[in-house]
Amino acid sequence: MIRVLLDQGLPQGAAQLHRSHGIDAVHAGERGLGQAQDVDLIQLARDEGRAVVTLDSEFATLVATARAHSPSIVHVRLSGLNLRKTGDLLASTIDSNPGLREELDGQPWPAHAPGDSSHRPNGSAGSARPPAPRPRE
Repeated sequence: MIRVLLDQGLPQGAAQLHRSHGIDAVHAGERGLGQAQDVDLIQLARDEGRAVVTLDSEFATLVATARAHSPSIVHVRLSGLNLRKTGDLLASTIDSNPGLREELDGQPWPAHAPGDSSHRPNGSAGSARPPAPRPRE
């Protein structure tokens, strides 16, 4: 099952909408974390095997600079999303990419909103995986 943690910037009702479509979604506000620091949400997502869906570009930076391989980050680069648009965006991202649902079930899954680069598995361009170490001089 796909497991996601929705960040505070997304509508709280989107978690229920996603759950009604078979996605194990929880909103930070449902956990009493509406004002939590990004690092706390990252840890919750890691502990629960969830990807973070966020409007905040800092999440991927925090994961990469920590040289962590999880959680995966879905950075939505569209602002002003209401409940319906948020639900439609995640559903269309999953549904429009053959095999993506199977890849996401139980797996880390970085992705980007339509209009961004593309949807790629961990380790390829666009993921939150840290860069390869540089050779010493």
